[in-house]
Amino acid sequence: MTTQQYVFINRSTNIESANNSYSINLGEEINRIPNKVIELTSIVLESTLENPYLLIRGDVQPTNSFTNDGFGPCLSIMRNNSKNGAHWNYTECGFEQPRFVLSNTTNFNVGFYVGGVQLQHAEILNFSIIFKITYPEEGAISKNYANEIQKPGIRPYL
Repeated sequence: MTTQQYVFINRSTNIESANNSYSINLGEEINRIPNKVIELTSIVLESTLENPYLLIRGDVQPTNSFTNDGFGPCLSIMRNNSKNGAHWNYTECGFEQPRFVLSNTTNFNVGFYVGGVQLQHAEILNFSIIFKITYPEEGAISKNYANEIQKPGIRPYL
């Protein structure tokens, strides 16, 4: 049976990084080699910036993704949904969210972008995100193959 885990994250519980990103902790690792699938299932964001859309991007490189601009994968595209006084509310566009295959990574950074420009911390008033993490089925990977997979923190001999 596939194991799924849901992780709720909001601005007040995440550390602001020096580069206008936010550090995301996905919780304790369920040690299932070699990977997991991460999907952003829901996001709401409040900002001082008015724009038709925003992007949320990660700083990890999934095995099933490629970007030409070097910013990392686009986890979701958000649209300007409503105005609350002088603030703007964004939600995901309703498209199917991409599913990214990651190695045993529990921490990564996300940033919010308009085109290629990253928003400053002061422009992000609040956000809430739900990630869905899917782990391989128990025993889905043969023991022979699992022993050949590089484990986190262990460098192969060159």
